[in-house]
Amino acid sequence: MHETASGSRTDVYILDLSAIDPQRGLSLLSNLKSHPQTRLAVTFVLLPNAHQGLAAHVLDLGADDLMIGSIESTELRIRLNALVSRKRAIDQLRNNIRVGLKPAITDPLTGLFNRRYAMPHMERVLKQAYANDRNCAIMFLDMNHLKRINDHYGHLAGNAALIEASQRLESNLRSVDLIAHMGGEEFLIIMPDTKHHQAEITGSDFAG
Repeated sequence: MHETASGSRTDVYILDLSAIDPQRGLSLLSNLKSHPQTRLAVTFVLLPNAHQGLAAHVLDLGADDLMIGSIESTELRIRLNALVSRKRAIDQLRNNIRVGLKPAITDPLTGLFNRRYAMPHMERVLKQAYANDRNCAIMFLDMNHLKRINDHYGHLAGNAALIEASQRLESNLRSVDLIAHMGGEEFLIIMPDTKHHQAEITGSDFAG
């Protein structure tokens, strides 16, 4: 296997099935295409003549391209360059979409998710919990005395307090939990697979 990287992210994996057991190579290809860290990388398979019958299976597993038999370095380089150029263009398009969607689902002040995103997410979590007979916890938090801070010290101080509170709340949650700024001094916390006593512990931590 050979790889070239752009920064710390791998752009290309080349699997030479003449150098390793073909079944092991197919398993590795399947893993590359299913793992979140590698599934978007280009996968190029070198297939010996003795195993050319595996070509359709290789493509079914998600390989972007393959070469059968002897390797011609110029052709290999041209095909890899074309695949990498296409990948990077798709990566840029994906990033543009992500950047474009972010303002629609996040609160510009705190960086947390906003009401527009949180409410449908809460419905999905509740439906999934009901369908799978699992627990989940939904909590609404209200920040005390924010109006007093705004009145006495100005809205910049109030905004700073909201940002600090948001960061502290977020740092005390699991990666699967979601916290949203619903507006003003209100926050919504959605915790999948959480029992009542676990939610009480988390709530008491916030209250303290």
